[in-house]
Amino acid sequence: MLQQIARPLLTTRSETPSQTHKRQNDRIRSERAKVEPSATVMIVDDMEGVRVVAQMFLEEAGYKVLTASGGQECLDLHSRSPDPIDVVVLDYFMPQMDGAQTFAALKARDGNVRVILSSGLLGNLRQSQLLQSGVSAILEKPYMPDQLVESVRSVLLAKAA
Repeated sequence: MLQQIARPLLTTRSETPSQTHKRQNDRIRSERAKVEPSATVMIVDDMEGVRVVAQMFLEEAGYKVLTASGGQECLDLHSRSPDPIDVVVLDYFMPQMDGAQTFAALKARDGNVRVILSSGLLGNLRQSQLLQSGVSAILEKPYMPDQLVESVRSVLLAKAA
Protein backbone atom coordinates (compact mmCIF):
# COMPACT_ATOMS: atom_id res chain seq x y z
CA MET A 1 0.00 0.00 0.00
CA LEU A 2 2.83 2.43 0.81
CA GLN A 3 4.24 1.95 -2.66
CA GLN A 4 0.92 2.90 -4.22
CA ILE A 5 0.48 6.07 -2.18
CA ALA A 6 4.00 7.21 -3.03
CA ARG A 7 4.27 6.13 -6.65
CA PRO A 8 4.48 8.92 -9.21
CA LEU A 9 1.66 9.68 -11.61
CA LEU A 10 1.92 8.15 -15.05
CA THR A 11 4.31 9.95 -17.31
CA THR A 12 3.60 10.94 -20.85
CA ARG A 13 5.72 9.27 -23.49
CA SER A 14 7.87 12.35 -23.97
CA GLU A 15 8.38 13.00 -20.25
CA THR A 16 11.19 11.70 -18.07
CA PRO A 17 10.45 10.67 -14.47
CA SER A 18 12.20 13.82 -13.19
CA GLN A 19 10.01 15.98 -15.46
CA THR A 20 6.92 14.20 -14.13
CA HIS A 21 8.03 14.85 -10.53
CA LYS A 22 8.65 18.52 -11.32
CA ARG A 23 5.22 18.80 -12.96
CA GLN A 24 3.60 17.23 -9.90
CA ASN A 25 5.45 19.59 -7.56
CA ASP A 26 4.47 22.59 -9.67
CA ARG A 27 0.82 21.54 -9.55
CA ILE A 28 0.95 21.03 -5.77
CA ARG A 29 2.56 24.45 -5.30
CA SER A 30 -0.13 26.10 -7.43
CA GLU A 31 -2.80 24.40 -5.30
CA ARG A 32 -1.12 25.84 -2.20
CA ALA A 33 -2.01 29.34 -3.34
CA LYS A 34 -5.71 28.44 -3.51
CA VAL A 35 -6.13 27.67 0.22
CA GLU A 36 -5.13 29.53 3.31
CA PRO A 37 -1.49 28.71 4.06
CA SER A 38 -2.16 28.24 7.76
CA ALA A 39 -4.61 25.34 7.32
CA THR A 40 -3.92 22.47 9.72
CA VAL A 41 -4.57 18.86 8.69
CA MET A 42 -4.45 15.84 11.00
CA ILE A 43 -3.60 12.45 9.48
CA VAL A 44 -4.91 9.51 11.52
CA ASP A 45 -3.76 6.08 10.38
CA ASP A 46 -2.42 3.05 12.24
CA MET A 47 0.16 2.49 9.48
CA GLU A 48 3.21 4.66 10.09
CA GLY A 49 4.29 4.59 6.44
CA VAL A 50 0.96 6.03 5.32
CA ARG A 51 1.20 8.81 7.92
CA VAL A 52 4.77 9.71 6.93
CA VAL A 53 4.10 9.84 3.18
CA ALA A 54 0.80 11.71 3.58
CA GLN A 55 2.47 14.22 5.90
CA MET A 56 5.29 14.77 3.42
CA PHE A 57 2.96 15.53 0.52
CA LEU A 58 0.59 17.71 2.52
CA GLU A 59 3.47 19.73 3.97
CA GLU A 60 4.88 20.13 0.47
CA ALA A 61 1.48 21.52 -0.53
CA GLY A 62 1.75 24.11 2.25
CA TYR A 63 -0.32 22.60 5.04
CA LYS A 64 0.62 22.28 8.69
CA VAL A 65 0.27 18.57 9.50
CA LEU A 66 -0.31 16.70 12.74
CA THR A 67 -0.32 12.90 12.90
CA ALA A 68 -1.96 10.32 15.14
CA SER A 69 -1.64 6.54 15.09
CA GLY A 70 -5.17 5.80 16.30
CA GLY A 71 -8.52 7.09 17.43
CA GLN A 72 -7.70 7.90 21.04
CA GLU A 73 -4.49 9.69 20.09
CA CYS A 74 -6.50 11.68 17.53
CA LEU A 75 -9.03 12.75 20.17
CA ASP A 76 -6.27 13.69 22.63
CA LEU A 77 -4.40 15.70 20.02
CA HIS A 78 -7.60 17.38 18.82
CA SER A 79 -8.40 18.42 22.40
CA ARG A 80 -5.02 19.88 23.22
CA SER A 81 -4.04 21.40 19.88
CA PRO A 82 -3.42 25.15 20.32
CA ASP A 83 -4.47 25.74 16.69
CA PRO A 84 -7.79 24.69 15.19
CA ILE A 85 -7.60 21.54 13.10
CA ASP A 86 -9.22 22.35 9.77
CA VAL A 87 -9.43 18.83 8.31
CA VAL A 88 -8.92 15.33 9.70
CA VAL A 89 -7.95 12.55 7.26
CA LEU A 90 -9.11 9.47 9.14
CA ASP A 91 -8.43 5.82 8.35
CA TYR A 92 -11.59 3.74 8.71
CA PHE A 93 -10.07 0.42 9.79
CA MET A 94 -7.89 0.83 12.89
CA PRO A 95 -7.45 -1.30 16.03
CA GLN A 96 -9.09 -0.33 19.35
CA MET A 97 -11.13 2.62 18.01
CA ASP A 98 -12.12 2.50 14.35
CA GLY A 99 -12.74 5.46 12.08
CA ALA A 100 -16.52 5.51 12.61
CA GLN A 101 -16.11 5.59 16.41
CA THR A 102 -13.41 8.25 16.17
CA PHE A 103 -15.56 10.35 13.84
CA ALA A 104 -18.55 10.11 16.19
CA ALA A 105 -16.41 11.24 19.15
CA LEU A 106 -14.90 14.12 17.13
CA LYS A 107 -18.37 15.19 15.94
CA ALA A 108 -19.67 15.15 19.54
CA ARG A 109 -16.83 17.48 20.58
CA ASP A 110 -16.93 19.71 17.53
CA GLY A 111 -20.05 19.73 15.39
CA ASN A 112 -18.18 21.56 12.61
CA VAL A 113 -15.30 19.08 12.31
CA ARG A 114 -14.32 18.29 8.70
CA VAL A 115 -13.35 14.65 8.22
CA ILE A 116 -12.14 12.83 5.14
CA LEU A 117 -12.59 9.12 5.76
CA SER A 118 -10.02 6.91 4.10
CA SER A 119 -10.50 3.24 3.27
CA GLY A 120 -10.31 0.80 0.43
CA LEU A 121 -12.95 -1.57 1.73
CA LEU A 122 -16.13 0.47 2.19
CA GLY A 123 -19.13 -0.48 0.11
CA ASN A 124 -21.35 2.13 -1.54
CA LEU A 125 -24.07 1.78 1.10
CA ARG A 126 -21.62 2.35 3.98
CA GLN A 127 -20.06 5.30 2.15
CA SER A 128 -23.51 6.86 1.73
CA GLN A 129 -24.30 6.31 5.42
CA LEU A 130 -21.05 7.94 6.48
CA LEU A 131 -21.56 10.94 4.20
CA GLN A 132 -25.10 11.35 5.55
CA SER A 133 -23.74 11.28 9.10
CA GLY A 134 -21.53 14.28 8.35
CA VAL A 135 -18.29 12.91 6.92
CA SER A 136 -17.02 15.57 4.49
CA ALA A 137 -15.52 13.19 1.92
CA ILE A 138 -14.43 9.61 1.29
CA LEU A 139 -10.91 8.98 -0.03
CA GLU A 140 -10.49 5.45 -1.34
CA LYS A 141 -7.23 3.65 -0.63
CA PRO A 142 -4.85 3.24 -2.22
CA TYR A 143 -4.76 6.89 -3.18
CA MET A 144 -2.24 8.95 -5.07
CA PRO A 145 -0.59 11.96 -3.40
CA ASP A 146 -2.40 14.40 -5.70
CA GLN A 147 -5.75 12.79 -4.76
CA LEU A 148 -5.00 13.36 -1.08
CA VAL A 149 -4.02 17.00 -1.64
CA GLU A 150 -7.07 17.58 -3.86
CA SER A 151 -9.44 16.04 -1.29
CA VAL A 152 -8.08 18.26 1.47
CA ARG A 153 -8.23 21.31 -0.77
CA SER A 154 -11.82 20.55 -1.79
CA VAL A 155 -12.97 20.16 1.80
CA LEU A 156 -11.25 23.42 2.77
CA LEU A 157 -12.83 25.26 -0.15
CA ALA A 158 -16.26 23.84 0.73
CA LYS A 159 -15.73 24.97 4.33
CA ALA A 160 -14.93 28.50 3.13
CA ALA A 161 -18.02 28.66 0.92
